[in-house]
Amino acid sequence: MKIENSPFQTAWMSFDLGLHRPCDGTYCFYDYDSLPPIPAESTFVGKFEWLSIDPQVLANIHAQVGEDALASKLAHIKAEAQRLNIALPQGFDAFMGNEALRESIPS
Repeated sequence: MKIENSPFQTAWMSFDLGLHRPCDGTYCFYDYDSLPPIPAESTFVGKFEWLSIDPQVLANIHAQVGEDALASKLAHIKAEAQRLNIALPQGFDAFMGNEALRESIPS
């Protein structure tokens, strides 16, 4: 069946991504046309340039959550992965080790 013949609403269903894609509920529908094109060969290379965060939001997070506790949890995860001989994805350190990147995706 072609999508235009579907009796169901067609949309990308997803959750809130803060400044990147606001949602007034747990999940919202977004028109496919509103989704940006994904130039995968240059975008998803483990550097996460496509994410950003409002500096004020980051300051509020610093006030609420201790970065030392998060760093400790990250070190524990990496040690456990090494102990179990599990290779973490290449971008794991880059993403999880950067508070601004982590907090740009609130879920």
